[in-house]
Amino acid sequence: MCTALGSVCWISITGSDGDPQGILSYVKGLLENGKVDEVIDPMIAKDITSVQKSQVEMCLVLALRCCNERDEYRPKMIQVAKEIKLIEGLLRDSS
Repeated sequence: MCTALGSVCWISITGSDGDPQGILSYVKGLLENGKVDEVIDPMIAKDITSVQKSQVEMCLVLALRCCNERDEYRPKMIQVAKEIKLIEGLLRDSS
């Protein structure tokens, strides 16, 4: 089951608000095969830099962790907040 954060990440990045479990399986398979470009909503993908693409991929991995079936494997909100700050820092560091 996805947490609310995981669901928001999926919808924001993929542009799809369909069946969360279907999206989860689909995105997980694409990421495992290095096809992150196929996951990102084309409206987002057309204007992003390589650093921003890396950030999106890191957000997708975080969203996957937030959707882990086992509660003990899902990150706590404080961990999520710290990870988002690190992801955000990539853009500042690359400037």
